Amino acid sequence: MNASVHHCHTHGHSSWNVALDAAFDNVDDTGRDDGPSRWGGSHAGLFRSMQDVADYKAGLHAFSVDTPGKLRWRRCYATSHTPGPDFSVTVSPVSASAVLGNPTSAVMISVAPEHGFNASVDMSLQGLPQGVDAAPPSFSLTPGASQSITFSVSPSAAVGVFPITVLGSSGNLSHSASMTVNTEPVASVRTFQSGSLLYLESSSGADVSRVGMQTAWGGSIVEVSVNGENFVNAHDAGREVQLAQFDHDNLDWNPTLGGDIYNHGSPILAQTVTRDSIYIKTQGYNFSPEPFGGGPAQPVLQDTYAEMTLAAVPDHAFTFKLHMKFNLRFLAWMLGSRGTLHWGSF
Repeated sequence: MNASVHHCHTHGHSSWNVALDAAFDNVDDTGRDDGPSRWGGSHAGLFRSMQDVADYKAGLHAFSVDTPGKLRWRRCYATSHTPGPDFSVTVSPVSASAVLGNPTSAVMISVAPEHGFNASVDMSLQGLPQGVDAAPPSFSLTPGASQSITFSVSPSAAVGVFPITVLGSSGNLSHSASMTVNTEPVASVRTFQSGSLLYLESSSGADVSRVGMQTAWGGSIVEVSVNGENFVNAHDAGREVQLAQFDHDNLDWNPTLGGDIYNHGSPILAQTVTRDSIYIKTQGYNFSPEPFGGGPAQPVLQDTYAEMTLAAVPDHAFTFKLHMKFNLRFLAWMLGSRGTLHWGSF
């Protein structure tokens, strides 16, 4: 008969030994051929008892074919095993990036001892692309120690994402960790205005990434695009990338940077444009004007100011950062130093 080899399951034990229990085929206890196994199924003739079936399902039995038609049952036994001294290698963070001609930020490489390991570990980096150098390129670490490394990217290095292996060796032991080095092209950054749109753009060769802010809608971001493909829904003044506020105790209160439900754009109070950044300050309209006495032709200003600063990230091509904040404008009474009452807008 034909049978495939089944290995013993470990069930979480550290190691296993295998001992020979019996050799048999389709025979009963007296050695006579008893025909197909009464236990049936695809393992006909393999199980001698219901206990065999239970043990097989529990992973305590395995079988192998030594000669055609002869099956050998093997029973798994757990044995204790104490691992020897060892170590592990970690990298944090697992990626480093830089524009051509610049260094990356630091990466920390660490060695952790296991089971009493106390030897020195020699560290090296494998897979560095041409034009990318590590500092230091190799070093040794004692258990529990760490080393900070950086990568310098030459102006002539290739642009791409490169896998790096951090290898640690100590005697017969060796372990590694993986990371990537990302080399990015040199990008040019500019700001410009087209109609009511203010743009911040980062480009290199034929690749262009840009962010567009709609001044007619409070400076809300209506475009984040790469090579002409826009990823922002700018259907109305309530969409876009923008700042809006809600009040759990007053669901009608909803100042929105873009404007109201009727597409009345919130007014911009101030804006500053530099070569690589755009700042806008806006007082938002309430998205639904009706609860505050407004309507389709009458937007309602709310009591908050929204501010957004969009800037290019200098160390990364096609990368931008956006800082958003809001200030609540309210009236308050203040007690002066001589007991007089003052009120003001803050």
